Amino acid sequence: MDAREGALAVVRAWRTQIDAAVSAGASGVLADVLSRPDVGHAYVVKVLDVHPCLGKVAGRRLMARVGLGPRVRIGELGPEERAELVAECRCAGA
Repeated sequence: MDAREGALAVVRAWRTQIDAAVSAGASGVLADVLSRPDVGHAYVVKVLDVHPCLGKVAGRRLMARVGLGPRVRIGELGPEERAELVAECRCAGA
C-alpha cells in the first residue's frame, strides 16, 4: 500500500498545482501564470478557458493562432510560445 499512497500523494500534488493555475488564470494575469514553474502539469486550454478576457472559444482560437494543440501543458511551452500567447491576448493586465 505504500507505493499506492505515494502515487496518490503525487496525483494530489499535481491536482493542487492545476487548481492553482486555473485560479491564477481566472485572475487575468496570463504572463504570471505561464511563468510559474509549479503549474507545469496544467493544460494551457484550462487556464485560457477561465481567463476573464478570453473564455473557451477565444482561448481555443488563440491557441490555434499560436499553433498549439488542445492537449499542450504549460510546462511544454517554449519561451517563444509563452511570449506569443501573452502578446496575442489583448486584455489589459494580461
